[in-house]
Amino acid sequence: MRQRPRVEVSLGGARKETELGEFSGGGGASSEGRWRRSTDGCAALQVGGEGGAGAAHSAAIGCPWRFGDTLTFAAHLPDLSGPGLRVRLRSQSDVRLGPLQLELARTGDLGACLVDLRQRVLPACVLERRCEAGGSTDEGCRVWESPVLVLPLAGEDGLAAHVAAVFGVTADPDALLRLASDAERPLAERVATPLRELVRDPVLRLASLANERSLQKCRSFSASSQSTERGSEDEDDHSPSAFAADALARPVSDASFCAPLPGPPGSVRAAEAAAVRTALGAAGDRPAAPGAEELRAPCPAPASVRLQTPDLEPDGWVSLQSAGGRTFWHHTSLGPAPWDAEPPGGCAKPHWNDLGELHERFRLRPSF
Repeated sequence: MRQRPRVEVSLGGARKETELGEFSGGGGASSEGRWRRSTDGCAALQVGGEGGAGAAHSAAIGCPWRFGDTLTFAAHLPDLSGPGLRVRLRSQSDVRLGPLQLELARTGDLGACLVDLRQRVLPACVLERRCEAGGSTDEGCRVWESPVLVLPLAGEDGLAAHVAAVFGVTADPDALLRLASDAERPLAERVATPLRELVRDPVLRLASLANERSLQKCRSFSASSQSTERGSEDEDDHSPSAFAADALARPVSDASFCAPLPGPPGSVRAAEAAAVRTALGAAGDRPAAPGAEELRAPCPAPASVRLQTPDLEPDGWVSLQSAGGRTFWHHTSLGPAPWDAEPPGGCAKPHWNDLGELHERFRLRPSF
């Protein structure tokens, strides 16, 4: 009479067992099991080695019995939160009398263990490969396998045996773990989370759309500003002749030859002021607006004035500060200051200390 082991595995209400093990002594490989496809997603347990690395590892740890069966279970979400796989090693007695072999009904339990799917099986299934369904390659079938895992079985007297097994699933282990974690959340949180996503996504899309429109408006404003600046630069020639032409095209009261600046103006600004004065002096033949006679420049400069660069004569600048706090600058290379020179006959001397009247009559331009 001899005893031969078999492995029994149960998951939930399903229970399957292998054939009786074959004693190999120290090596050899059993028949190769095949993966079968399941529509629900399955966890397939292979007990023992299929040859190759599995058989070598089983032999290395001293597993002389081989089980060449692949046990396939259709695992559902509640199974991931349950106790897991229950593995039992049982013995079957038989009697061989010559050519006859009798199997006795007497069985015994050698050891058992529980394998947690979430903590041990799914995290270990990292080897992805194509599976074979019905003996032919199925391009739509994929399997995530684990390395050979050694399961210690405990008996009544303590550690009784070891079983080397390979686990595999036909669904993404990471996705299964996420589903199991979501299933443990409270019902209110599971209901509220999709609603928050539904509300948050349109808000995020609207915010993104608003940001894009704001950026487009900023780009449009920047482009229009640059275009306006380029147009102004093209139209605004700082040469004296261009400035004089511009002064002649405007009413006389729009042109001012005074520069209310905090410091002495540069040579270009001085040239502009002189050009305005020259232009205003030459505007006598042009029809004037009502009241323009008294708004003309008090001291028109002759057209033949040759300007020196005021920057080369920094001491030539003189200024007058009005009662309102404005400072009026003048370079002596242009002649006497308007507030010092005596006006020619027919020209009225302006009241330079009257800032309000001066600003209203001559409309001083801060750009000078």
